[in-house]
Amino acid sequence: MMKTALMTIAILWGSIFLCCRGQDDHVGKTPEAAPGAHETSPTEITRGNDEKSVSSGVEGSENSPSPELGSTLLATPEGMAKGNSTSQPPRETEVFSKDEAPVLPPVEKGLVFNGPRDKARVAITFDACETAKPARWDQKIWDILVAKDAKATIFLGGKWMESHPEQTVMIGQNPNIEIANHSYIHPDFTKISEARVREEIKRTQDVQWRMTGRQGITFRFPYGYYDDKSLAVAAEMGVYPIQWDVVSGDPSKSVKAKPMAREVLNKAQNGSIIIFHINGRGWNTAEALPEIIDGLRAGGFELVTVSELMGYPTPASMPVDEGPLEPHGK
Repeated sequence: MMKTALMTIAILWGSIFLCCRGQDDHVGKTPEAAPGAHETSPTEITRGNDEKSVSSGVEGSENSPSPELGSTLLATPEGMAKGNSTSQPPRETEVFSKDEAPVLPPVEKGLVFNGPRDKARVAITFDACETAKPARWDQKIWDILVAKDAKATIFLGGKWMESHPEQTVMIGQNPNIEIANHSYIHPDFTKISEARVREEIKRTQDVQWRMTGRQGITFRFPYGYYDDKSLAVAAEMGVYPIQWDVVSGDPSKSVKAKPMAREVLNKAQNGSIIIFHINGRGWNTAEALPEIIDGLRAGGFELVTVSELMGYPTPASMPVDEGPLEPHGK
């Protein structure tokens, strides 16, 4: 009896030891994301015009600091949650993921309508977005930008990039072009949840990364519509929201090339951010663009990207030996 009891106690203690050790093996480990976690199916949002009358200037702190030039734009999820903007360099054993863009450090909450007014520099910008309905690509506009060696910022929608893989790779390979985020499927950010705002931004950053080996640090709200919630999420995710102070009016078929060029050249001033479209909605933009570019330069303006205009840093790119990956569709 005594021998049997001792054996029973020994077996019980052995089971407890193995169970506790099994639990310790999982301490500190992050569970893998569930398959399809970033594969939501946003509903279509239909609006008429992407451009909204806005005032110029920067909302938020007038002295909003930018991350230090040359700093590694990576931050831990823990730091993001606590609002800690201290970036951490990758460890020697850390490698870039080909599927997910590196996490950007948070930036100060704000909204940009124009750059500094004390320098004769302007940024021409283009939106390339797509809702549930297919959009197009305006090759003539691109050819003009290349022929005139003009710098520009293109705000790319995630779904648009997946529908236009060759054009996306071409955009990403041009050193004169800054790639930027214009959400995945162009919803109204004032009518979606915080989780959906986060998903729209992150999913588009990941598509940029996979297809170009780069990711943008500037972001444009669809339709220019925003609220406090979406401004806070953008800041947490490390992207600077960019509006505009000069409206080309190119989504309207009634705005012909000559009046468009005249309006842009009359309204442009130091620090201006000019909005156009390159997704087939800039009806007369290709015809007006040569006169606009030549006129801006003749007026003494230097054409720069939005990040150059604002003094933002350049985010880390995918190592050359790691990518970018071959273009792909959906």
